[in-house]
Amino acid sequence: MILLPQRFSATIKSLFVTAMLAGCAPVANEAMLRQLPPEEEIPAWQLAYLSNPRLPMKKPSEFEDFSYQDVPMKQNRQVVFLGDSLAQGYALGFKIAVRKQEIPLITIDEGKQSSGLVRHDFFDWPSYLGNNLPKNQDDCLVFHFGANDDKPIPGLSARLRSPDWSRTYEKRVRDIIQIVQEKGFYCVLWLGPAPDKDADRDQHLRFVEKIYQRVMRDNGVDYLPLRGRYGDQEGNFQYDIIENNIPIRIRSKDGSHFNIRGYKDVGDVILKRLKQKSFYVQRAGGLMRG
Repeated sequence: MILLPQRFSATIKSLFVTAMLAGCAPVANEAMLRQLPPEEEIPAWQLAYLSNPRLPMKKPSEFEDFSYQDVPMKQNRQVVFLGDSLAQGYALGFKIAVRKQEIPLITIDEGKQSSGLVRHDFFDWPSYLGNNLPKNQDDCLVFHFGANDDKPIPGLSARLRSPDWSRTYEKRVRDIIQIVQEKGFYCVLWLGPAPDKDADRDQHLRFVEKIYQRVMRDNGVDYLPLRGRYGDQEGNFQYDIIENNIPIRIRSKDGSHFNIRGYKDVGDVILKRLKQKSFYVQRAGGLMRG
């Protein structure tokens, strides 16, 4: 029998239990469990990896488990997260937020680790969205990109952040918005990048954030910046946020992702924003709280 470390919370333990019951390799032996870092340092995208949608949807009643991929339901609106591994973490945090408040929203994680808008040869988001968006235009779409886009664009002879690079990248952002708007989605939220510990990557994120802001403004799409809440007074990277004069660690050691507490905070921020939308107040068939 594999004993779970006592230092983990019930929520995290349940992630490991469901994964072991399904025979998932990442937690198949005690040696790997002993090597796990403290819970606050486990990036949420790694926790989300355990959230295998192929796991049985009927969870053991003795576990409070946020790891299951929600099943789309006609009577409940979906909030679909699309983008990179940070989008996956935000989906997990949002799922926890809505379940804690007992809000009947379905969270769908469609994030793809290591993806972005530069490497179409790795994952082509416009093509994917053209065929895989929800059928119900009343569902809400939440996007996050940027962390994997600090690279030259394959097939384009242009330096990173040069005018040609910028025009091509901006067109790809506009293509995504055009796709979702042509398909009739009115609840679209684009998340701005949070500060990154790596100075070069953070400089790039500040650069592409201006592109995101411009495209969303031009198309009437809601833009939610994260730099202000998760950066210092100048918007630079910091590991902690201050609540009630107490520093709370919310970023992981890699300086790019959040820890589980951080992703839960981002989930709360996203839910607060969605509560301001007609998606939440008017379009949920009487299920939502206005």
